[in-house]
Parts: sequence; structure tokens; C-alpha cells
Amino acid sequence: MPKTNQPWRLFVDTGGTFTDCLAIAPDGRRLRRKILSSDEAPLQAARLITNTAEGPLPPIQLRLGTTRGTNALLEQKGADVVFFVSGGFGDLLRIGDQRRPDLFTLNVEKTPPLHAAVIEVPGRLDARGKEIEPVDLEIVRSAAGQQFEKGRNVAAVCLLHSHQNGTHEQAVKSCLEAIGYEYISISSEIAPFIKAVPRAETVIVDAYLAPVLGEYLSQITSAIDEAGLRIMTSAGGLVSRNGYRAKDSLLSGPAGGIVGAAAVAARAGLDRVIAFD
Repeated sequence: MPKTNQPWRLFVDTGGTFTDCLAIAPDGRRLRRKILSSDEAPLQAARLITNTAEGPLPPIQLRLGTTRGTNALLEQKGADVVFFVSGGFGDLLRIGDQRRPDLFTLNVEKTPPLHAAVIEVPGRLDARGKEIEPVDLEIVRSAAGQQFEKGRNVAAVCLLHSHQNGTHEQAVKSCLEAIGYEYISISSEIAPFIKAVPRAETVIVDAYLAPVLGEYLSQITSAIDEAGLRIMTSAGGLVSRNGYRAKDSLLSGPAGGIVGAAAVAARAGLDRVIAFD
């Protein structure tokens, strides 16, 4: 292999069974491989395509699409999430918005929420974000500490009207960080929009999958420079690891297929195509 300072460009789609790889060498050669997926399939692909059996990999720009988060959600293999919600709304995710899978079914069996425990947070903002009642952090600290002693260190926080004013959620987050919680998702940061139910659902999924995606990406960056890594989001865009949230991973793999199909169609001069996986 000729010596060069130019990076390899590697495109990887990690699925449940196979990983599809496309590499563009510094000299323009294109190499395609399909390998069995494993915990570090993108690294296996990088070593296979660059003929680097061991040691440091050559400079690589990695574009990664993955269904790791999707699979973890479907198989219910996420984290034990402690859900912090405004007082009186502990059943928010069990009640939801009252949509029914079958309108006339009398005995509706819903999928249980993803959280392992619920802590109701005293304190309230009005609809404009003005404080009505301050947050009682002593109650939060005590209840959160009990859950932490049970080995739970992942939290999701959704307080009423926090899309207007995130100070209460930030106070809870600071309290949890002081206790030692490792993953904390708050709705005013990742889902600052009106309506508590969709904000709560978003923040729960983000917290539930954060450790899974965090561990996976740590494995990838253990051998590949993080500066060269871009991850596909559900919207079809590419972001750095620092800008990537677990909630954005659910359609990462399928989005990559759509973007790729659109690019190939454009090269072929086609504007109406159907892609199959």
C-alpha cells in the first residue's frame, strides 16, 4: 500500500446481522465489503479494508450509520432510567395522550414505560415559565440518592413548562450531578417544545439509550481519531460525537440508506426512485 498523508474515507452501516462497508482509498480506489456485525464491526471493517491487522489505523474519516440504538430499544436492553417529573404527574407516561391502538377495544394493553422508577419533583412554573413554587431540592436529593444506592445512575428530567424556562430542570440536573449520576437528559436542553408528553417521551428514550450508544462510540473512538468521526442522525445529517444524542439514533441506519439512494439517483439523472433494503 503506498504511503500517503491523505485519509481513507470509510462509510459504514452497522446492522443487526451484517455490516456494509464502502471505503475510498487516498488514490481514489473504491472497496466494498460485507462482514458479520459484532461489537466493533466498524473497526473490523477499517482494519479489513486498509489491510491493518493490528496497531494504529491510518488516518480515517469515518461516516457511521447504526441501528445499535434501534435494536436496544426494540429488545428493551437500555438503562434503568430514573424519571423526574413535576409533582402530581408521576403517571404521565402511563396515561400518555390517551391514544388507543384500537378504538373499540375495551381491555387496552399498553407497553409499560421505559423508566425503572419515578420521582415527583415539588415545584411549579406557570404556562409562561414564571415560577409559582420553587423546586424543593432536598426532597429531590433524598429520593435520587436512594435510587443511586440501588445502582441507578441514569436520569431523565421533564418538568411542566420547562420549554419556557429551564431553570428548574437545570437545578435538578446540578443536584443529580453532585450525587454522581452519569447520564442526565433534561427536556429543556434536548426537546424544548410545548406539550409535556412528547417532551417526556423524547427525554426518556434519550436517557434509556445514552449508555448503550456511549459505550459503542467509545469502542469506535478507541482506535479511530474522534475528529474524523461523523455519525448519521435520524434526519439524514452527519454530526460529530459531541453533537450526537441517543434520541437521534433510532433511524440512523435507514436514513443513511435513503441519503445514499438519493445521491446515486442524482448521479444517474433520476428524480423518482424506490430503494429497497
